[in-house]
Amino acid sequence: EVEQPIDEAQLHRPIHGIDVELPLGVTLTVNRWSKHLDLIIRMRPQAGGQDGHCGNHNGDALDDTVDLIKGRMELRVAKSDLLFPKPSAFGRDAEPKVRELSACAPDVRAKAEAQCTKSLGSKAIGQVLEACIFDRCFGGEGFEA
Repeated sequence: EVEQPIDEAQLHRPIHGIDVELPLGVTLTVNRWSKHLDLIIRMRPQAGGQDGHCGNHNGDALDDTVDLIKGRMELRVAKSDLLFPKPSAFGRDAEPKVRELSACAPDVRAKAEAQCTKSLGSKAIGQVLEACIFDRCFGGEGFEA
């Protein structure tokens, strides 16, 4: 069992999760909730650099915005890097939907922002607040970050 949730907005709930230590100093933490999973992978910077969903690990958060990440790289895993190269019979129509916070209805967003600000307290700033609002906009009640 893990002691802290990945998402601090979940501190009010019982935490169900695991920590896994993998080779090369990689750790995996998974929190299981009623409607979703939160997962975080921690690793050392790679020789020659790296880039991904959460940024490029260079210590400069200003170049880790969604738009800048999209500009630096393809957001799909290359076929040669797939862990499961054979498609699932159930996943043929499972093309991921790209959603942006700007697509959240204004009234839903206002309610989400109020709920997230209340549940996060003093930590309701920047990317943490934005992630909580995004999750409430598109995941619904009880599905915050």
